[in-house]
Amino acid sequence: MCGMTRGDRVRNETIREKVGVAPVECKLREVRLSWFGHVKRRDMDAPVRRCERLALDGFRRGRGRPKKYWGEVIRRDLEQLQLTEDMTLDRKAKLAKLRRELLTPTSKGGGGAGEGFDVTKSGDARVGLVGFPSVGKSTLLNKLTGTFSEVASYEFTTLTCIPGVIMYRGAKIQLLDLPGIIEGAKDGKGRGRQVISTARTCNCILIVLDAIKPITHKRLIEKELEGFGIRLNKEPPNMTFRKKEKGGINLTSTVTNTHLDLDTVKAICSEYRIHNADVHLRYDATADDLIDVIEGSRVYTPCIYVVNKIDQITMEELEILDKLPHYCPIR
Repeated sequence: MCGMTRGDRVRNETIREKVGVAPVECKLREVRLSWFGHVKRRDMDAPVRRCERLALDGFRRGRGRPKKYWGEVIRRDLEQLQLTEDMTLDRKAKLAKLRRELLTPTSKGGGGAGEGFDVTKSGDARVGLVGFPSVGKSTLLNKLTGTFSEVASYEFTTLTCIPGVIMYRGAKIQLLDLPGIIEGAKDGKGRGRQVISTARTCNCILIVLDAIKPITHKRLIEKELEGFGIRLNKEPPNMTFRKKEKGGINLTSTVTNTHLDLDTVKAICSEYRIHNADVHLRYDATADDLIDVIEGSRVYTPCIYVVNKIDQITMEELEILDKLPHYCPIR
C-alpha cells in the first residue's frame, strides 16, 4: 500500500504521514470529545448525567494508575484543540464545518474539490438531468433534443456529460445528460463530485426517478445534493448576518423564534471563530438556515421530479405519486 515492508525499518510515524492515516491519539481524542458533547446535551435528570454527581467518598486511586480523571482529560483535549464547551455541544455547526473541509480539501490532499465536467455554458438557461443509473436520462435527452446519447440495458452507459439544446418559444435551453450518481456521491464515489459540481451550475435540475422506487431514490438524491450545498426548491434564508469588529454577538428578530436563541447563535458563531456579529431574523429560522448564511456557498435551485417508466406501476400507485410536489410523470 505504501511501497514499504517491515524489512525497510521505517518508523510508523513516517508511514502514517505517507499514507495519510491519523494518529491513534487523535482518533481517541475525537471519540472522547464526541462522548463529552453527547453527555452535555442530555438533561440533568438523565442517568448519564447522574454519574457526574456521584459522591466518591473514600475513593483512592490505585498505585500505578495515572493521576487524572475523565474531566481532567477532557479539559486537556479542549485546550490542545482550542475548543470551548459550546463548540462540542453544537453538532450541526461542527458537521457543516467538517463537510466544507471535505468538499474543499487543501492542496496536500488527493482528489481535489471536484471541478465538474468541461462543458461550456450556452443559451438562456441550463438544465441538468440528475439521477441514479439506468433511469432513462439519456433517453429523455434524445427525445427532447435530438442529440445522440448512448442508451443500453446496463448501468453507467453515460460516462461523461452529454449536452443538448431545446428551443422553446424563442428561448435556447441547454440540457445536460449527467452520468448516474450512486449513494455517497457527495463524498467522491463514482465521480460524484464532478456530477454534482456540474449540477450546481444549472439554473434548474430535473431529478429523474424510477417509478418502481421513486421515494427511496428521491430521498437519497436529495441527501447527496444537500450535502454538496445545493438547496432544492428553497428560498435563501430571510435573515441578515453582518460581521463587525467589536460588540459581541447581537440577535434581533421581527418574529417569535422557536428554534434559535442567543446561546445557540453564539455557539454556532464560535464554531466559525466569529465573536462579533449582528444577526437579524425576519422569520422563524433554524440552526441550519443560520449555518447556510454563514457558509455563504449554498446555491438555491428549482427542481422538478421526473418519474419515468410509469407504465410499470398501477393507477393507484400513480395517484399516490401525483400528490408529490413538483412532480411530472413520463413514459
